Amino acid sequence: VNDNGDYFSADELRKGASTFIGVPIFCNHQNNDIEKARGKCVHSWFDEKKNGISIIACVDKISYPKLARSIETNIVSGTSMGVAVNSSCCSVCHKRSSTATEFCSHIKESKNKKFSGTHECDYHKSPDAGDEPCPLCGSKKGETRKNAHSEQQIFEHNYGLKFIENSFVVNPACHSCGVEMVLNKVEVDKKIADIRKSINKLDDKVQFNKAASVANSC
Repeated sequence: VNDNGDYFSADELRKGASTFIGVPIFCNHQNNDIEKARGKCVHSWFDEKKNGISIIACVDKISYPKLARSIETNIVSGTSMGVAVNSSCCSVCHKRSSTATEFCSHIKESKNKKFSGTHECDYHKSPDAGDEPCPLCGSKKGETRKNAHSEQQIFEHNYGLKFIENSFVVNPACHSCGVEMVLNKVEVDKKIADIRKSINKLDDKVQFNKAASVANSC
């Protein structure tokens, strides 16, 4: 759970990882004006070891030399993603919300606070809930289930992720999000060329072995 009271499961991150590709890079989420973009995300994937998403982003070093220099010298290191979600569920009452107007009182008034006591599962009382069981407690439609909580943090379980931007920030809501390394374009291009050369050599070797096998079988 990040500092904003949002939780993104590994399954949801895995499904949404590819939507990062092509999104603009901003500073401090100034995403209301595309001309304020400082670069873009060119690749993203779900990292099974880190249990999170990794991206490769390009920053326009010529147009924004101060930002590029700050990244290279680790002065700017924090990052924060902007994401649109299809729906979310409250960690206490499990009410499903597709818009902010549908939020329960827990999310509206007490997000990130603690709750102790029992509360009925409200998932199927949500306007757009279907016949599926509650994803948090498994309660079925038409069933009344009360869940006991002890010092439960109030936050949102988010579903259906579509990433819309990534930003450089001073204090990221997710403390583990940040710049891991700076890739020099020349070095990256050389690395890609070396990998392609190795692949081509491997292909040639495979083709040679196939040809040798055919000749031997004849």
